[in-house]
This record gives sequence, C-alpha cells and structure tokens, in this order.
Amino acid sequence: MYFEVCYIDSGSNTRRGVGVYAATEDQAKQVAAVLLQRAFGTTIDPNTLTVVETTLESDTPTTT
Repeated sequence: MYFEVCYIDSGSNTRRGVGVYAATEDQAKQVAAVLLQRAFGTTIDPNTLTVVETTLESDTPTTT
C-alpha cells in the first residue's frame, strides 16, 4: 500500500511529509522517520508521525 506520512515540526510549525510504499501503517511510519531524519537532519520518533492518506497499490495511476 501507498502511505502519505506527515510530521509537524514544532520549531517552525511546518508540515513535512513523504510518500512511501509499505505493507502496514507502522512500517510506513518507520520508513518515513528514517527518510525525514536523513532529509532534515533531526531525530524523529515514528510514533509522532501521522498517516494522512492511504492508497491501495492497485489504485495508484500508472503511466506507460
């Protein structure tokens, strides 16, 4: 499944997000935390992340 996962940065009150493919919501949060940590150089607890959208892979549009 495809998950849109967001993190609210308390310092700047901005929303940062990433889209990931994972089997479960918990896995999506774990992967998103690692990606956001690498991108923004800050430690992120996966439990503080919020899934804002979930899409079945078969629902994802494809291009040829």
